[in-house]
Amino acid sequence: MQRMSSPPASGVGPRRVLFLGATVLAALVSLALQITGAGQPPPPPPPTDIAAFEQRMAPLRALVGAGETVGYRTDPGPRNVRSVKEYMLTQYCLAPARVLEGTAPDRVVGNFHDLPPPEEEIAREGFTVEADFGNGVFLYRRAR
Repeated sequence: MQRMSSPPASGVGPRRVLFLGATVLAALVSLALQITGAGQPPPPPPPTDIAAFEQRMAPLRALVGAGETVGYRTDPGPRNVRSVKEYMLTQYCLAPARVLEGTAPDRVVGNFHDLPPPEEEIAREGFTVEADFGNGVFLYRRAR
């Protein structure tokens, strides 16, 4: 006849110890993830260059009509990748208005980074400030 073994005196078998250890380990890992912020959704990405540029040009868009043609000027100096990119982004932001390089139209968009803008030169060309948006973006109107 076989004799059945009785559980240890403490009443805790090896399976219970293993289960209890795994539960404690899972609780500690969960607590560590909460403390470090892991497992949380990442913060939203910073705005792209295009989104930031659109935001910068938004007040100007309200003053330029859909079918209007405006000129465009920027910081004096040689053309570079940034100046060409911003000219194209200005065209994109103000569409369906037409944006032409230069000061031939009666209204001209000024997009300046080297503040103050060349106000004397602009005045010599016959323009006055119609709107200064305070962020290097201006709208000029030809004085009549």
